This record gives sequence, C-alpha cells and structure tokens, in this order.
Amino acid sequence: MSKRNLALFALMLACLAYPALSLGQDSKNQRSDEILPDSKPADFNRSVYYKNKLEFSLETGWLPINIPFAFDFLLGDAYNETPLKYTLVPVIASLRWQMDNVRGPWILRGNWDLTLSGSFTVIPRGPETRYGAYDMGIRRNFVRPNWRIVPYFDGRLGLGGIDAKGPKGWSGHRDRTSCLLSCWAVGCDITSISAMPFRSA
Repeated sequence: MSKRNLALFALMLACLAYPALSLGQDSKNQRSDEILPDSKPADFNRSVYYKNKLEFSLETGWLPINIPFAFDFLLGDAYNETPLKYTLVPVIASLRWQMDNVRGPWILRGNWDLTLSGSFTVIPRGPETRYGAYDMGIRRNFVRPNWRIVPYFDGRLGLGGIDAKGPKGWSGHRDRTSCLLSCWAVGCDITSISAMPFRSA
C-alpha cells in the first residue's frame, strides 16, 4: 500500500469514526441525531373552558318584534299573537360556573355551565313598564379545538314580578310570573386578541 493510499484510508476512517465531544458540547444533552416527535399545537380553548371557572356576563337587547308564544303547540293552543304590542329592553346579569372540563366525542365535545341570572326589563311600548326576574339554568358549550367561535345551547327557568296592567285573560294580568329562556347562539373568545379579559356572545 502506498503512503498516499494509507493516508486516504486513515482520513476516511477518521471521518467515519464516532466524533468526540468538542469543548462546547455537554455529554448530558440530547444527541443531535435523535428524531423528535412532531408536536401538535396546544388547544388554547382548554385555558378558556375549564372546571370551576366563574364568569360574569351582562347581556342586553332591543326587542321590538312580537311573536306568539313559541311553545303554544305543546299547550294545545292556537299559534296566535295577542292584540297587545310590546317592545322589550332586557338587561340580564349572569354568573356562570363551569362545572367540568372540556371533554366528549367529536361534535359533542364541550363543557357544562350552571347559570344564575338576575334580569330587569324595561318596557317602553306596552301596558306594563318594567319586569324583573331571577333565572337559573344550564348551558352547553360545544368547544372545538382551537376555534374562537363556540356554539352553545342555553336554557333557564325563573320567577319574576311585573307591574301588571294588561286585560284579564292575557298573560300580563298577574304581578307574579314565571319565565322560560332558551336559545341557541355562538360566543366568541376575544381574550387573546384584546387586552381586556371578556367574552362577547
């Protein structure tokens, strides 16, 4: 073997041999040739919807359109409007307690809230002028991973009082009332976009 071939062979062995640690490397660190698993992005909704979280909400609206009672068909009544026309301006303050963490299969994935609400409704059009109530119910949030828009179903029952002035035979002739609130809606988490920690629905 010539000196030239011997030098090339030695150089090739030096290149293929396991390298020794240089001064900047630490033997306790991970090896650089290790394959790391792909990481999935964290679901930020788990920091918004979690067990024992308390939320406060303040909702209001302007309701000038009159419709018949939505559940008339369950009572066997005709689906008719009363001759009284109302415009309602409800203000509802609610405290929500998230009773569990986000869980469940695919489309049903979400969590439950217990809702306690106090409401005051101003009646600018109609025989009465005001209505106040205490409502309590549940809400199901349908939480998809990493979605800001969260659909929910809300149902509440309550007791209230009104300054009844309606004619006898119509719903507004008693001062003590019961109420039923139900809705399908969507909420949007804007806490990571805004500096103020609040949710809009």
